[in-house]
Amino acid sequence: MIDNINNPEETVNDSQNNNNISSAEPIVPETETKVATEPVDAPAPATEEPATENSTPAKQAANEAKAKEQAERKARMDEIFAELKEIKSQEGTLEVEVVSRIKGGLRVIYKNLQLFLPASHFTVKRTPSEEELQEAIGAKFIVNIHEIQEMEDGRRAVIVSRKELLRKKFWEEIEVGKKVSGKVSSLASFGVFVDLGGIEGMIHVSRLSQTHVDDPAQLYKKGDPVEAVVVEINKETNRIGLSRKELEPSPWVDVDKEFIVGNKYKGIVRRITDFGVYIEMKQGVDGLMRTQEISWTKRIKNPGSLFTVGQEIEVEVLSVNMEKQNIALSYKRLTENPWAGLAAQFPVGTVMNGTVMQTLPQGAIISTEQFDGFMPKSKILSLDKGKKIPYEQGQTLEVKIADIVAEQESVIFEPAVQEEPQHESHGERFSKSNPKDMPSDSPISFLDLLSDSSKNNLNLNK
Repeated sequence: MIDNINNPEETVNDSQNNNNISSAEPIVPETETKVATEPVDAPAPATEEPATENSTPAKQAANEAKAKEQAERKARMDEIFAELKEIKSQEGTLEVEVVSRIKGGLRVIYKNLQLFLPASHFTVKRTPSEEELQEAIGAKFIVNIHEIQEMEDGRRAVIVSRKELLRKKFWEEIEVGKKVSGKVSSLASFGVFVDLGGIEGMIHVSRLSQTHVDDPAQLYKKGDPVEAVVVEINKETNRIGLSRKELEPSPWVDVDKEFIVGNKYKGIVRRITDFGVYIEMKQGVDGLMRTQEISWTKRIKNPGSLFTVGQEIEVEVLSVNMEKQNIALSYKRLTENPWAGLAAQFPVGTVMNGTVMQTLPQGAIISTEQFDGFMPKSKILSLDKGKKIPYEQGQTLEVKIADIVAEQESVIFEPAVQEEPQHESHGERFSKSNPKDMPSDSPISFLDLLSDSSKNNLNLNK
């Protein structure tokens, strides 16, 4: 037997189901573990009276004809049953007709032989709805034979299935670009899962609409009908990628004509990231303002400290890429570039107060009231080779402009006060040195470093 063959939730009244079969067809009672096991045309038990002296020849002839008919019917059923066994052995298929809804599934017939189609094998879905099962009555389906049972009491049962046939057909017909429909089976923060008739596809949040979607639950709920286009198929993992964007008109039509490079427009802040701010220029069209385009003189690490979601700001369009659907925006270009004036106002050697914003292996980023700059490790003279930057984030110190390049919007700092590197004492340095490396004008000779006993040994060895 198969799983869920007698699902209590699928139990129906046999007296209602039997109305779909001719009263001339015997209905086999069902038990908790058995299904219909006899052919529709199964012969009734012999009821003819035994031949007696009072039996007329006509009555005997009628009994003999009836017995012959029953024998022929049984032979025909045996022949059909043998045919079904051969079909199963060859992994073949057959067409059946649904005659009634019964407990656990559907009663179907093949050449007047009753077969059983479990509800769990009616579709690819594990549990079809009652409406689907009722609507199947009278329909014809192609099935394969899932199981053949032969009981000790002579009864026989044939269980058929169409699940694997439907699954195989689905994967043969599905293709990228095909439009499909289904119902929302579940929601996640990253997308919507769609039931395509027992096999799920997934619409990623980025493909739900031509406009940006933060939460799929804003658009759909479980059970909602969905139409989508297949954009990705992986038969090895049984995964199907779907998209809704192709079914919506693109908001990017003529965007390059609507937003001209160099012009200024107002937009709404929609998302803030570490690398920039997304600005909605119109519904469905977002542009990106990167952090380096926020300020002329400051290095912005946290755009959220300057902007808030929902805020309306004015920006300048730097570029429009219709193929990639990208718009590059700038906030700082709303004002004049101050670097030419800064170079004249703050010449090399200018000392000012600064704050350490960040330390890196190569140096430190220093922020002053006027602008941010970089102090390379090589400019810190007091730093011995191999040691870390001697500053901490948030530390204040006096810095001096070592170089300023207006064309690159760059300032190089160095400490305003340099400390001489600390060295070892004269004696320590020479005591660790090779004697022959000592300077020629040194007042200390090699013999001065030897003890008296060592000197005597040298004299004895001459």
